[in-house]
Amino acid sequence: MLETDRVFTDYCDVKTNWGPLAVFRPAPHERMGIRRTLAMSVLLGFLFGVPGSVFLSLVGRLVHRPYPSLFGMPLALSTAYFAIAWLTFAPAWNRRAARLSGSTKP
Repeated sequence: MLETDRVFTDYCDVKTNWGPLAVFRPAPHERMGIRRTLAMSVLLGFLFGVPGSVFLSLVGRLVHRPYPSLFGMPLALSTAYFAIAWLTFAPAWNRRAARLSGSTKP
């Protein structure tokens, strides 16, 4: 087991760290697939991105500057969250799931 895997899986094993994403949390022996990771990323991206976009548009109006599209920040955050999760948490989780289930597929 890689040391980084242990760090990521230990963090993911704490139920309170999942926050609003607790419904997406797989069992330790289940893989974290691309659909689950994408769903979590889109939910978080819109949860934080929409208020951020509204704030930026209000500031843009106040200072008489053009403001970005309301979908810009949610899309950017969703993309960033997906990339981070898919490159860090998901591989660590999937390696552990493969080890626990006895599967050869990482």
